[in-house]
Amino acid sequence: MAYCPYCGAESGNDNFCPTRGQQVNVYADGSQERFFYASDPVPGFFGAYGRFWMRTAAGRASRTEYWLVMIWHFLISLPLIIVSTIASSEPDHPFKFLVLIFLFFYAIYFIFCLFPGIDLFVRRLHDVGLSGWCWLLVFVPFVGVLFVLILGFLPPRNGDNEYGAQPVPRRNSRVPF
Repeated sequence: MAYCPYCGAESGNDNFCPTRGQQVNVYADGSQERFFYASDPVPGFFGAYGRFWMRTAAGRASRTEYWLVMIWHFLISLPLIIVSTIASSEPDHPFKFLVLIFLFFYAIYFIFCLFPGIDLFVRRLHDVGLSGWCWLLVFVPFVGVLFVLILGFLPPRNGDNEYGAQPVPRRNSRVPF
């Protein structure tokens, strides 16, 4: 007997979730596929970045998870910011070529992060109690940037909502939110 890692429904003998219609993977040793649930504890610094790459818009993302991923993106962007600042200080600086290489790799990183970033943003919207379609507001000039910043500081809707269970805070977490 297996249970759906998304909704927890009993799958029966055919290993298909009766609610979602997706196959539930059961391995030879009897263990089964495990995904992050919305009710799982809020991940730490490395866990937040790992969950970012899971690519699921279902459930909710806490403020902690949202900001930890933003810190990861800043730390990955930091070398590009430093090198481009140094290279732009002089017109014939030898680092100009290095900036182009960094920009190329950063563009590839940005393309890979685009859809997981949208998924994270939608899960953060779900945590606040808004529809995932509200992410389209980021395309409105000036309003979009403010919306992203404000969303990061909005408190979650207490208790369960239509998007899932409230994320459980980690024990002994030093992150204040």
